[in-house]
Amino acid sequence: MSDFFTQAIFERMRDDSTLVAMLGSGINSIVTGEEIPPDTSLWPLVYAYGFGNFNDGGVKNNGGVFFTKNILAMSRVISSMAEVGSIAHQVRALFNRQPFALTGYNTLVVEAGGPRDIPSDENISVLEIPITVHAMEIR
Repeated sequence: MSDFFTQAIFERMRDDSTLVAMLGSGINSIVTGEEIPPDTSLWPLVYAYGFGNFNDGGVKNNGGVFFTKNILAMSRVISSMAEVGSIAHQVRALFNRQPFALTGYNTLVVEAGGPRDIPSDENISVLEIPITVHAMEIR
């Protein structure tokens, strides 16, 4: 994991037994690296990709920040779109308007959008869930 935000997202998904049971290889199907592993036995999977983006969201001296990351729910086409949809909705439910702990920050609100259909290779179904955390730095 590349940063504490990615680690917190991974832990939230890892600790949800409903989500883990939906995935191809359980916890091993929660991927946070820079590339999707080629091992198709992991599918369906969730993929929190890239680095968590950090944006200064405050005015002078208030320490307000936004953290953003996209999570993909992915499945082979031989699986039904209902399967990948169920996974995406579970991921969204884990984050949207839920308490979320980030070391060094007081979280104000978490927004999870989507899920949105992402055009992809004809052999996979992909839904994206964008996550935004609005927080205040603890000083």
